[in-house]
Amino acid sequence: MSTRFITSAHLYEIQEILGESLSSTVYLAQRLDKKFKIKQPVVIKLFKKGNSHGSILQMESLLRARHSSHLVKVLSFERLQSHPALILEHIHGANLKQLMKNTEFTKNETAYICAKILNGLKELKTNGLAHGDLSLSNILIDTKGQVYLTDYGLANYEKNTFHSTKPFTAPELYEGKTSCFQSDLFSLGVLEKILHGNFTQETLSSLESAHFICKRDCLLDPDPQNRRKKTFPFSSTAPASLSRKVHQFLFIKHCFNRKPIKTPAPSPPSKTKRHRRAPYQQLSLLGILFAFLFSTNPFLSYGKHSSAEVLIRTEKWVHIQMNGFTGYSPMNIRINKPGTYELKWKKKDKSGWKRIHIRNGQQLILRDHDFL
Repeated sequence: MSTRFITSAHLYEIQEILGESLSSTVYLAQRLDKKFKIKQPVVIKLFKKGNSHGSILQMESLLRARHSSHLVKVLSFERLQSHPALILEHIHGANLKQLMKNTEFTKNETAYICAKILNGLKELKTNGLAHGDLSLSNILIDTKGQVYLTDYGLANYEKNTFHSTKPFTAPELYEGKTSCFQSDLFSLGVLEKILHGNFTQETLSSLESAHFICKRDCLLDPDPQNRRKKTFPFSSTAPASLSRKVHQFLFIKHCFNRKPIKTPAPSPPSKTKRHRRAPYQQLSLLGILFAFLFSTNPFLSYGKHSSAEVLIRTEKWVHIQMNGFTGYSPMNIRINKPGTYELKWKKKDKSGWKRIHIRNGQQLILRDHDFL
């Protein structure tokens, strides 16, 4: 596998494989803008079929859901090595499947998670979409305790392909019906039971959706027409407690993934005398090396200018163009030289442009009120 993908505007450096299915492979990558050397962590969903018209339709429709605060944002559409790919927002956190291996959720945390998932499903419905594959792997929680849905929308276009995961699959989908809001509600009901119950990963893989069908539960009713939304009362302490659990998981993951530093074995003493450089000669060579690095590496601030940064933090999505850089908020734009820059922006209902003045070493933060 290539460790990088190159397009006309960006370089994608692959860091890790996050998952793989029959139709796609998901990567964690760093997106590097060729002109400004700006790095941004992204997730790449690379489709295995070279001519996937459904992926293009998925991209065009998912752009309508960009303003949602409960859905992982789709940043752009690319063709990487002749395959279509979606470039997704990177959420620094973990999915429920990972967290359940290390911790259990309280009733308050479960209610909070389910309430946020329901909000995300409502926003998908508003945009004419259904999730179609709601499962533990497709629900993310970040380090602030916020809940996001990912891998949504594909079932809306590939009608004859089965996308759901056992045991979250609604009964009607086995009969060949199309995913809809009611089938997503059934998946949410299964998820609630799993978060409340004592299920291992091995147990879940052997269960069928029939195990969870319950007419007394408005989410798990076998008839889709009888399913309706449910209230999940929770207290304000849920995000903070979830945040601590995510931080704990990431810390443990980081410790186990660290590679031990190999100490080179001491070389046996030589019988013949070897010529060794004098200490001052070694220092002079190191000085030349550091001078070369500082003078050629644009990421190192040396001399007159230190890099500045434009941080765009908006609640709703904003498309940004700034001196060749194109992307969607939230984003960080690094500026190597101070000066005046032209920023063009476009929102769902309006667009505009402005000139911004960047000082040496400044960190400029732009929010919603800057794009009115």
